Parts: sequence; structure tokens; C-alpha cells
Amino acid sequence: MTVRTEVSEQGGSLTLWVEGDFDFAAQRQFELLYRSPAVRPTRFIVDFSNCTRIDSAALGLLLLLRDYAGAGAGAGAGYAGAEPARILLRNCSPYCRRILDVANFLQLFDIS
Repeated sequence: MTVRTEVSEQGGSLTLWVEGDFDFAAQRQFELLYRSPAVRPTRFIVDFSNCTRIDSAALGLLLLLRDYAGAGAGAGAGYAGAEPARILLRNCSPYCRRILDVANFLQLFDIS
């Protein structure tokens, strides 16, 4: 599993591209990358166009990202007092989309 990132020119958006299996092995790299920008993004995008598999540990990583962005149960953990950042999960394969649907992540994230 590999994760690549790109910060938008203005720093308002952080895109994370997940490649291969998104599972527990991705935990350290994924967390380091979404926590790395010096400027708080107002939007996180997780791109699954090259993701082959997603498991329950990866769902937990997405929930940690949600908490960090200020939208989850631990709201504000990343940036106390700031407005929650939006999170978009995009380019999901039918397999990944099914996992997200079963986990009811449509209620928690914007998914396209």
C-alpha cells in the first residue's frame, strides 16, 4: 500500500491517493501524511482510484481522519476552535463503494 499526497496551491485542500490494499499496514503512513501540512486544509480528499481493497482497519483510519478534521466524536483534535474541514472520498471502485455503504459511511463523508 502506498499513499501519495498533494496540497493545493493555496493550501486549502489536501489530496491523499490510496494505492493498493488500504488496511492496517497503512496506518502510520496515512496518519503522518494527513497530519503533515503546516497550514490547516479546509478540505481533505481521499482518492481511491487505485485502491484494490479496503478493510475494517482502513475504515477506522478514515474515522481518525474525520476526528482530526474536526467533524467526528473527537472534534477539534487536529485544530482546536477551527471550523471542521470537509472530507471527500472519491473514485471508489464498486468493491470499495460497497464496503463504505455497508459501513454506513454515506452518513459521515461526502462520497463520489
